[in-house]
Amino acid sequence: MKTEFLDKVEICLYCPEMRGSKSLCRIISLVSEKKYSSLRNICTIIYLTIEVFILFLPVVFLRCATGLFSGCVSLFDKKTFTEIRHISSETKEKEKAKTISLLTWNVCALPGGLPTIFGGVLTADKRVAAIADLIQKTDSDIVCLQEAHDKQFSYELTERLKNTYSRFFFDIGKNPFSYNSGLFVAMKGRFAVTQPEFIPFTFPGCQRGVNKGIFTCIISTETGAFNLGVTHLQPHETDKDRDIRLQELKLAHQILSALPDNPKILCGDLNIHRGSGEKGETFFKTEYMDATPDIAETATDGLHRDLATNFGSSIDYGLIKNEKGVENEMTGELIETYSLQKPDEALSDHHALLLKINLLN
Repeated sequence: MKTEFLDKVEICLYCPEMRGSKSLCRIISLVSEKKYSSLRNICTIIYLTIEVFILFLPVVFLRCATGLFSGCVSLFDKKTFTEIRHISSETKEKEKAKTISLLTWNVCALPGGLPTIFGGVLTADKRVAAIADLIQKTDSDIVCLQEAHDKQFSYELTERLKNTYSRFFFDIGKNPFSYNSGLFVAMKGRFAVTQPEFIPFTFPGCQRGVNKGIFTCIISTETGAFNLGVTHLQPHETDKDRDIRLQELKLAHQILSALPDNPKILCGDLNIHRGSGEKGETFFKTEYMDATPDIAETATDGLHRDLATNFGSSIDYGLIKNEKGVENEMTGELIETYSLQKPDEALSDHHALLLKINLLN
């Protein structure tokens, strides 16, 4: 009950925090573009600064207070994610389907104005309805999202999807002193889900302020079972970051291998460029098969209006490792979710991958 109360407090803080963070973003934009010469812009900056002090800073203080209290509560609450179950309206005809579909997607749903700063997209609250609509259109059996850090976004997305999906995991890796992992998983009622668990990455040099890790579980159907791992690896392109990604990948593989002897599926934003020859890519190529090896771009930096070129990258994956000599099949296709010509209509700065798994075990 205490954690539910804190969730409600955090949601109440969401609107003023978002407004204040947007004001801060506008100030940064005006100053960086040197648009402070006119009297109108000077007055705008002064007004926005007042908004930041009235709305944003008090919320930051309250968040620190609730975070401290939540930290004390978390000493007794060992669960590292929020789980919600619904009775969905899924039809019985699909229960014996042999092919399983899985959608993996980095949705850039950070709190406040951060999606605009880091992804060049609209704030999460303005995209959640369209994101839910796209998920419904793909009719995926399993949905695995990354960067769903905004708890209000996750609650609203769950509400919009509850008639299709019956089991939700979000706020995974919740931590009162940092962002959660950003992982979000939803599944239809045809699956039996066991051993859901989140393991954080704690290697020296891991990204600060985000409790990244891997969420795993065992998924069973009438046609077979597999071990699922969803993750979001270390960003950036220094040698140290590449070494950390390799360690994270090895740990993810180790965790999946410790589960029962089922096929292993690992998906998410790995931040490893296809064809780069990075050590992490070499490692997973020896253990897993990439369902979409020929995709040239899954993410972009080109939605930022101040960038003259598109720095596209292919860093999102669906990987499968078979066991027992059985060649289970997994294919994938790209679901486009942004256009550089229409940045305001972008659902994310990442495209989604729709994977089709045919279990033969």
